Amino acid sequence: MTYYLASRDKYKAELIDIVSFGKSGVALRYKQEASGVHPDSGKYNSYSNQRLEVLELEDGKVAVIRIYNVE
Repeated sequence: MTYYLASRDKYKAELIDIVSFGKSGVALRYKQEASGVHPDSGKYNSYSNQRLEVLELEDGKVAVIRIYNVE
C-alpha cells in the first residue's frame, strides 16, 4: 500500500457532517482532494470527491466500516 500512498504529494480532507445513530453507529461525510505523480508512468494525476463513511458499533467497538462515494 505504501507504493501507492507515496505517489501522493498533496492530500486535503474537510469534514462536512457527522450524524450519530445513538450507540449503534455514526456517519461521517467529508470532501477529499489528492494529487501526485504516479511512480511507474510519471504522469501527474489528481482527484476530488465526497465520501460517506458509516461506522457500525457493537459493544462500544467499531464492527463494520462502510465507505460510499457521494455526488
